[in-house]
Amino acid sequence: MDNTGFGATSKGSFQGGNWIYVFDTRVEGKPLKVRFTISDTSVPSCTWKNEFSMAGGSWTLFGEGKATKVQ
Repeated sequence: MDNTGFGATSKGSFQGGNWIYVFDTRVEGKPLKVRFTISDTSVPSCTWKNEFSMAGGSWTLFGEGKATKVQ
């Protein structure tokens, strides 16, 4: 759920040290896939990225960052 009220359920898998979550939705009547990847680089930090694929096209990056747990 985000601050616009949009929410989705996705299925995740663990591949090559990364958690990958993908969900399908529609935008303006066209199919859209969203992929969220969390790289388990080290404890207590990780990197993440968001990508989308519109109507079966190539993946486009639309967000990335690094998260660090405050102890």
